[in-house]
Amino acid sequence: MLLDFDLGTNLSLKRYYQSPYCTHGVLHREAFVKTGDALISQYDIRSSQGCATRVRSMSGGNQQKAIVAREISMGQFPDDLRPADPGAGHRRHQDDP
Repeated sequence: MLLDFDLGTNLSLKRYYQSPYCTHGVLHREAFVKTGDALISQYDIRSSQGCATRVRSMSGGNQQKAIVAREISMGQFPDDLRPADPGAGHRRHQDDP
């Protein structure tokens, strides 16, 4: 997460060099905004100016939402971002003989 960049850019940061964000080395701002608007709405990321919001001005919780939205939207879900299942440990110990 680049805190001095806007939210729309951060939400597409890991794929800026791919289509539709870039063609022959030219970045297409409208693709960043379209993706950003969709993820902001889908993940309820609170930002004062939508995609144009500087990430530094957002709360830590909304910065976290942005990171999770970006990773999930890319089809990647790293092990360290797996959702916690608080009952998993309890169920596991119940199953032990």
